[in-house]
Amino acid sequence: MEERPSRQDKKTYKDVWERLSLKIQFLNGGLANQAFQYIFARYYELSHPGDKMFMDDTYFSIYTVHNGYELEKVFGIRPHMLSECFDKQVWGFILEEKKGKKCPADFP
Repeated sequence: MEERPSRQDKKTYKDVWERLSLKIQFLNGGLANQAFQYIFARYYELSHPGDKMFMDDTYFSIYTVHNGYELEKVFGIRPHMLSECFDKQVWGFILEEKKGKKCPADFP
């Protein structure tokens, strides 16, 4: 007869959630705002070894504002982008869902 795992062996909801959850920084605005948002995300990664923070680049995929996404053009910075976590079909669905929404709080 097979032994059941002890309570210590079982994963808690918190353990599973921490492993599966993404850390996301909303990315928008001009170059100065983008730089600040990148610095915040980078600080988080450095202060939490092993964690990645993804930059939510949906804003620049939907709207044409300022000079668009500039971190890579101006500074050569290539952060972890949220769009890289999904295939094209899923990313297209996410963009369609966010169109017309004004801020992250309005998103489903």
